[in-house]
Amino acid sequence: MSLAKVKVAVVEDNGMARANIRNHLLDMGFGHISCFSNGRELKANLKNQKLDLLLMDFHLGQNKNGVEVIQDLQKQKKITHTTCVMFITSDRLPLIIGQIVDVHPEALVVKPYTIRNLVKNISSCLNLHKYLMPVYEMMDEENYPQALVLLDHLLGQNTLPKKKSALTKLRARLLTKLGRYAEAAVLYRLILERSDKVIWAKWGLIQNLFLDEHIEESETLLRDLTFSELTSVKACEWLARISVNNNQYNKAENYMHQIREGELSIPAARLKAYIYQAQERGKEAITLLEKSVNLTALFANVTMKYHSILLAVI
Repeated sequence: MSLAKVKVAVVEDNGMARANIRNHLLDMGFGHISCFSNGRELKANLKNQKLDLLLMDFHLGQNKNGVEVIQDLQKQKKITHTTCVMFITSDRLPLIIGQIVDVHPEALVVKPYTIRNLVKNISSCLNLHKYLMPVYEMMDEENYPQALVLLDHLLGQNTLPKKKSALTKLRARLLTKLGRYAEAAVLYRLILERSDKVIWAKWGLIQNLFLDEHIEESETLLRDLTFSELTSVKACEWLARISVNNNQYNKAENYMHQIREGELSIPAARLKAYIYQAQERGKEAITLLEKSVNLTALFANVTMKYHSILLAVI
């Protein structure tokens, strides 16, 4: 597919930045470019078309941030595996970078960027996405066994180290989808043996250990991650969810108290409110929800059973 036919969307709340990105894309040869200032505008547009490439900012003013927008659209299947997602953000905070990594974008470009860097990232991402498109199409159809067979074939043919890293990451995700948690854990361990600084591999290992009922080891690894600024918030939230699953509400509250109020995501606020409610501290739960998001929409979710809360993250 030529760039002129690639359907691109840019979501950026700053008008000047939005126009600059659009101009860069036009210079590259893209012909179908839609620009939006927030997720609501993007969602409305997706009723009429399917995207090939999405360039997303993290901060979108008073609206949902870019990660929350992506997660919502993925749940609604308006964005699928066949859509190439890239983040462009000026935020370098470990907490924000960690949230972005969680949605598995093809690339993260940090502002200020050079035109050359932007062009290189977009070209690399589109080429890799095209290479993996048959696998992504099977994943969209939830045909994970066949997707894994095809991916293993591509891995066997590949000779490029950088491409192998992306394929290996996708293979681990597919093994998890198929419930082959022990195999996925082995793959993540191999990645971490080569470099213990690969954050996504650490989360993948913890997730699969938990799902394979190696709870104690997963908790130990999570506690180690609470000492890192990059991973502490998410680690505390996961530990709190495990504690809730075991009806250990005081322990769960202690973990949640390690997260500053300003760093609470919407799911974390729901969890903390649920913990308060389980301890018969309804007023504190309501106060917390009022500070976070719309009370009516959230309070219905707070009463969900503890196992539903755990599965929402894992």
